[in-house]
Amino acid sequence: MHHKILFRLIWLAAISFVSLDAVQAQNKDAKQQISEFVNGVGYGVPSTPAFEILPDKPSEVVHLLTPNDFQTTIKSIFAGSRFRPGFAFDVRPLSRFAGSLERYNKNFISRVAWRTVLALGSAADPNDPADALVSVGMRIPLIDKADPRTRLDHINRLEQAYEEVFGKQPNFDESRVDFEARIAPARRRADSLRQNFEKSNWNAFKVDLGFAEMWRAKNNRFNGNSLGHERFGVWSAAGFPLSKQGQLTMSAKLSWRETSPFNQESARHVAGGRARFFWKTAAFSVEGAQVWSKNKSGATSLNDAWLHFAAVTEFKIPVLNSWIAIAYGGDTGRRAGAKRKISLSYAYYKNRLIPKK
Repeated sequence: MHHKILFRLIWLAAISFVSLDAVQAQNKDAKQQISEFVNGVGYGVPSTPAFEILPDKPSEVVHLLTPNDFQTTIKSIFAGSRFRPGFAFDVRPLSRFAGSLERYNKNFISRVAWRTVLALGSAADPNDPADALVSVGMRIPLIDKADPRTRLDHINRLEQAYEEVFGKQPNFDESRVDFEARIAPARRRADSLRQNFEKSNWNAFKVDLGFAEMWRAKNNRFNGNSLGHERFGVWSAAGFPLSKQGQLTMSAKLSWRETSPFNQESARHVAGGRARFFWKTAAFSVEGAQVWSKNKSGATSLNDAWLHFAAVTEFKIPVLNSWIAIAYGGDTGRRAGAKRKISLSYAYYKNRLIPKK
């Protein structure tokens, strides 16, 4: 009798284990699908367009500040006409034209000059290790209402934080340690002001442009005979605040691939918009974009176009310290899209999927 009871308990435990494993696998697939809904289409200009089109994005980027930094970096990369792949750096090439803070606030060209960032990067070709891929790109923020340099109220608060320290007469025999201790509260106050400024202006009005071009360097040679054009991309985006919790982003992306294989995609263009709202324990995102895909063969029957749509809401369950998401969306009208129909899914996970950016 006891053996039968024990056998039944073991049998129920085995069934529960298999069922739990199946549920976890299903949840993993649903989470992946929701993640694709959220991140499948980019609605802004990449922070560094040059690295966006590389097959492997660099993990470390060197930020150059002076012309001497630029010369030193170039010398370390090149050896004659050859170079070492894997480098990545950026620089503000027009920063010298920004001028004083007063001029910066009055002159649109000065603001654009300071914000413009030029980047150069490379990566080994995953399909042909003997060759390298080199990309150069530029990001041009035309309008940025979250720029702290244009907010005199923010600048005044930062000045007051330090005036409370430097406005007092220091001791003539003050040591370095005493000075650091005296200025530490002002630094903490300034850091707190900067963090609060970023939080309160995360969805401020912005207009950005960006472009990038990539070449293939045969045998890691950087000369006219060894360079071949690979890809080119152009981005434009505008962000608008929707109350304090939300943001609307409208964007367009045009990209071309010069050396795509015959009968495969050679260009993809995307235009659309996304609205997102964030609260302490919840978030909501809805987006829609039209996608056009062109084929290198020139046969219009191989070209494709479809509509991408997604609505995702996620909320936190404090007791479980987890998030639950419900998503509805997919791609419609796709020529080869039998597996990409509109669907409803849900999943639970530890960290939120909808990013605040």
